[in-house]
Amino acid sequence: WAQTMSNSTSIPPSTSAVSSPTPNGAVSRSLLESMSPDKGAAISFKLETGKQDLPFSDGLNKAIAEVIPSKEPIDQPDWSATEYINAVFPDEKSLDKIDEEIQKMKRRIHRIDEEIIESVGRQSRAGIKGKQELDRSRTAVSELFARIKAIRQKADESERMVQEICSDIQDLDFAKRNLTATTVALKRLHDIVTGLEKIRAFAEKKQYKEAGNDLVGVMDLLSKFQQYNTVEKIQELNRKLDLLKTDLKKMVFFEFNYLGNPLEISEQTLAILTNACFIIDALGADIRREFISFFSTNQLGAYLREFKDGSEQAQLASVDKRYVWLRQYLKSYDQVFSKVFPPGWRVNEMITEEFCFQTREKLVEIMEATKSSLDVGALKKALMRTLGFERDLILFFSKQQMPTSRKHHRLPPRTTMDSSGMEDEEEDIDLTDIKIPPEMLRFRGMVSVGFDAYMYLYTENQARLMEEVFTTLMKEEKWIVEEDARNKILQSATDLIYYFDQRRTKMRNLNQNQAFFDLFRLFQQYLGKYADALKAKLATGVALTNASLNDEKTWCLIVNTAEYCSNMSRLIEETIQKEISEKFRQQIKLQSEMDRFQEVIAAAVNTLIKYLESRMASAFTEMKAVNWDTLESIGDVSRYVTTIGALLNEKVPLYRAWIDPSFFGYFCDSFLGWFIPKYQAAIYECKKVSESGAEQLIVDSTQLKLTLERLPVLGKAQNEHAQDRYLKRVRREMEDVEKLVKLLLTPIESLVDTYKSLFPETHSEAGIAKVMQLKGLPYAVQEQTLQTYGSKQNSVVMVGIREKKDSILPDLDIDASAAATKIRQFFKLE
Repeated sequence: WAQTMSNSTSIPPSTSAVSSPTPNGAVSRSLLESMSPDKGAAISFKLETGKQDLPFSDGLNKAIAEVIPSKEPIDQPDWSATEYINAVFPDEKSLDKIDEEIQKMKRRIHRIDEEIIESVGRQSRAGIKGKQELDRSRTAVSELFARIKAIRQKADESERMVQEICSDIQDLDFAKRNLTATTVALKRLHDIVTGLEKIRAFAEKKQYKEAGNDLVGVMDLLSKFQQYNTVEKIQELNRKLDLLKTDLKKMVFFEFNYLGNPLEISEQTLAILTNACFIIDALGADIRREFISFFSTNQLGAYLREFKDGSEQAQLASVDKRYVWLRQYLKSYDQVFSKVFPPGWRVNEMITEEFCFQTREKLVEIMEATKSSLDVGALKKALMRTLGFERDLILFFSKQQMPTSRKHHRLPPRTTMDSSGMEDEEEDIDLTDIKIPPEMLRFRGMVSVGFDAYMYLYTENQARLMEEVFTTLMKEEKWIVEEDARNKILQSATDLIYYFDQRRTKMRNLNQNQAFFDLFRLFQQYLGKYADALKAKLATGVALTNASLNDEKTWCLIVNTAEYCSNMSRLIEETIQKEISEKFRQQIKLQSEMDRFQEVIAAAVNTLIKYLESRMASAFTEMKAVNWDTLESIGDVSRYVTTIGALLNEKVPLYRAWIDPSFFGYFCDSFLGWFIPKYQAAIYECKKVSESGAEQLIVDSTQLKLTLERLPVLGKAQNEHAQDRYLKRVRREMEDVEKLVKLLLTPIESLVDTYKSLFPETHSEAGIAKVMQLKGLPYAVQEQTLQTYGSKQNSVVMVGIREKKDSILPDLDIDASAAATKIRQFFKLE
């Protein structure tokens, strides 16, 4: 539109206001004539491009909008001249007001020019005024700096004046403080000198309490001169104090050196000894420990003299007399020295510790010298007395720590040893009602640890006794129990486990280290021997046919006994793990022995099944002897079925009454796993079976299936049934027998299809060949049927059938380890 107005006087026809013509181009000429040529050219350029000559950045446009906000369209950065003109003159009619709009724009331009001139003038005047204000500020700052400088000079002069005034006062103050410090130091030195003299005077008069109190004061005063230790006078005082402390130490130690019998000490001497403790406390903790050690050694001199080497009192058998000596001494100590020594010193505990150390050394020397001839009974009794003595000490000193009862404690009297030998026992002290301080447990093992190196003598003796006990138990075992016995377990097993428990309890009270572990190894050894003894009692071979009713009961008892021993082995393992020392705990394992007893259980059950097999042998022989091909009619169940049923009805209730219920189920499962394959193998071993024979086999197998389903409850009421799990297994495993008999009734034309449908996953050429042979089919028919089955040459299969028939018989020689695993799986133990 703008370009059209500037370049031509004619406007092309258009519907837009911008492109609409005006009469004879007057509007465009008047618009251009109102502007100078230069301005018109510029405006023409801007209108043509619709953009600024120098476009501003977005940031600058934003800044301008913030400083000079405007809502005018022409002030916007994206203003377009074309759009603006089209907005002002939207149609042709609006062009009539173009002159009016031009006048408005001129007036606006004039007003803007006036505002610019006014702003420039105002800014010019503001700059002049600002310069004037800046000059005035600089003048004021200069005047301020001059005033500050003057004030600083006056302050310096005032400070010099004050220093001159106070210099004399400071000198006097320093002099006063130095004089005061000197006076205090001299007074302290005087107190130290006089204190040393007073302490020595008090000590000579045995006034130890006063001497101890003054000694603490002198040591405290002299400690304040540590920074002057290089001064000769201070060094001299330190030497005098050290000499005095040495003399006091000698004097106090001398007072306690020759006391004799504590009960004979006079009250005056006790008072002196009590006051002497003040000196010991003042001399420090190191001297106190040295004194207690000295006093302990001095007091135990009588003990060493009474139990000197080689004397009758010094024998291992007289160890209880040593402990009696200490009990009597602690009793006299409680009467005398508990009033002398401060409770915090715990002198009686230190004396007891020294007694324990010396006693242990002496006992070790005695046992080492006599170990070749050392009596195990004396060793055990000495150890028991020692352990009882250590428990007494823990009890005694724990009670002394109670706040309400520091005095009048006595060690519990111990019963004197008798001469009964190995079975002598000490009564344990009940510590459950007493709170034992942890530090008191140090007495545990303080003497008894010396016996550890010689406990092998005790364990060797236990090994001999255990061998005798085990041999006796095996000799006296009757291998039968009463019919009405509550627990049908062999007496030797319960006696052996009870004996183990007795030995374990005794050893726990004697030793929890190597000796206890050695005893565990003995338990491990004889549990294995007992498992072997049980297994050896099971009959094999010809002995099965001659087994008596008691033999069958014994085999049942062996199942129960092996189970009992396996459970007790686990209990023994867990109990010893809790009682033995930590370093042996991981080695306490009886899993191997438990597995051996599981093997015995499997072997015993296997023996019962082999016995039943031997009794059923005649029935299976009779079954094979039947001419199944010439059988004309179906009758009642065959005689061999009746024989098997009668045998099971006789024996199974007996076994159920004698075998533990948890293992009777295992017996039934094991019998089932043997009988059904055995019966199926017997069918294959029969000669040619006709249709009538096959129908009779159906009757027989159905009856046997019913008998097997009632196997766990034979002899009980008819309304009682076996567990569903067992019934499902019987039906699942008898299904193969039923399928086999069904094949015997199948016509030859559909034999292959029926065989594959009945045995979809296990069908084979050998399997169908055995069925055809059992049906008595001619060789040519068998060959043709095998070709139909899919074989090109099957003569090799036919030849091997009879030779391999024994391979389908169940194998009762069970691997021991596999049997143990099978039993654990049966009881869901793993």
